[in-house]
Amino acid sequence: MAIPLTRFTHNPQSSWASLSPGRWAGVVLCLYAANLWAAVTPPTEDINFLAEHLAEAAQDARYFAMPWPGGNHAARKGWRPVISVAASSSGTDFATTDGGLLTLGASRSLSPRRNIDLLAYFDQFNVSGSSTDNVLSAYSLNGVPLDLPETALFTRPRGRITHSGLAALITSPLQIRSDMDWSYTWGLSIEQLDLENYRFDYRLTGGNDAGATGFIDYSGSQLLVYAMAGLQTNMQWNQWQVTPRAVLGLPLKKGDFTARMTGPGFDLNTASTDATPHKIGDGFLYLGASFRIPHTQLEMDLGALLGYALFERLTHEGIQSAAILSITWRP
Repeated sequence: MAIPLTRFTHNPQSSWASLSPGRWAGVVLCLYAANLWAAVTPPTEDINFLAEHLAEAAQDARYFAMPWPGGNHAARKGWRPVISVAASSSGTDFATTDGGLLTLGASRSLSPRRNIDLLAYFDQFNVSGSSTDNVLSAYSLNGVPLDLPETALFTRPRGRITHSGLAALITSPLQIRSDMDWSYTWGLSIEQLDLENYRFDYRLTGGNDAGATGFIDYSGSQLLVYAMAGLQTNMQWNQWQVTPRAVLGLPLKKGDFTARMTGPGFDLNTASTDATPHKIGDGFLYLGASFRIPHTQLEMDLGALLGYALFERLTHEGIQSAAILSITWRP
């Protein structure tokens, strides 16, 4: 969801490609502010929005598990490997997603003052849970032959969420204070979000059709494109190198969040009812800090453990828990 706050006028003499990285990062920040404002002021929501937020929380885990580049700009020949693994869990009052995240990539110097990181990632989560009372409505569907919206008992949340993609990130130094090592990162991520057998069973408990049973399914495959910009600094704490950072992301292309509902004598979906699908894929704000373990080539992002939990509670109504722990090998 997004709230248009500004009208942009096209100038044929300029283009996105002509923006400097610093100005490009500013544009992302301004656009993201509108997107985040919409996310933190949601309407009263039913089970369908809860299902969407659970899937988006799993998607967001990727951004907090990403091995974001540090600020070491010394020129090096050749490619250096980057490997990162993470575990994540997020949940509502009755459904949770638990899974693992893997990132493989490489980094190299483009110049004495600029690095590029190319990353490929694959994340997979299982959906499980118990039961809850909530509201069922005709979400992304037309012509549902039930008295809706109405209260219902939802049971057996299940399915699998797979999130994969490719990211390209460029990092350059930034002169803010002479005694601190600052840098900024910007780039793009092309992503595939697959929801497989992602469904809940329901039994209506109110209205003219009380007692009717069926399931609602949100399976589908979406292609997403994100623009990202971040800022970080390197600090030394005893023998630990600490890199606090903030990264903003804005979806340039969202996905369609479709639905399928079954019930007494019917089996309907978004396409068959010529309904308009909802959209999936919000902006994100990563706040975290990686710690380089002394005498090793390993980094742990302990700051993301707190940032992920806070971000999901603020932006996705109904998410009650979110945790992530990641470790990166970067020689």
